[in-house]
Amino acid sequence: GESYMGSLVHARLLGWYDEQYFYFIPSEIWGLVTTERKRENTTFPITKSALWKMLVQQGVVIPEGSGNTLYTLPQFSMQVLRIPREKLPWKKEEGL
Repeated sequence: GESYMGSLVHARLLGWYDEQYFYFIPSEIWGLVTTERKRENTTFPITKSALWKMLVQQGVVIPEGSGNTLYTLPQFSMQVLRIPREKLPWKKEEGL
């Protein structure tokens, strides 16, 4: 069988989390969405910007301020999709 390290070769870093939030890398999330749609031979019906805006309007993504869709992590100078952990419940044994 494939070793654990062998499976990491195909892994993608989607983001990370702390006690309050998940921080997702927007380009990686969008890449997953579009790759899956291509695999299904379909296209995603809205643009990346429209998706982020919709997630902010629904209260899923918490932006840096009004008019924004992304949050800037000052320690990394990187913009991310910041999602409160209670919006995406998971159990530690599920592998996140």
